[in-house]
Amino acid sequence: MKNVLLFSVLITTLLLPSVMFLVPQFKLMAQIGFYDTLPALILPGLAGVFGVFFMRQFFMGIPVELEEAAYVDGAGRLRTFFSSSCH
Repeated sequence: MKNVLLFSVLITTLLLPSVMFLVPQFKLMAQIGFYDTLPALILPGLAGVFGVFFMRQFFMGIPVELEEAAYVDGAGRLRTFFSSSCH
């Protein structure tokens, strides 16, 4: 129930104009020392709601059988993640 509520709040933030987040993102990137660098352009997009939504949809699409087969073969969660996301 808590996950559904959190996901719903994340999705509703897509309704807000992205310009609202421009100044806070700039201040955050300047504070962590990424001012005028390439990571300052990439990181906000990766951690944004749109990226989280697409990652969730990708993980929901991975068959449970694939995860179980990887576990039987001796792969851990991290190995399963990298093996399934590279193909």
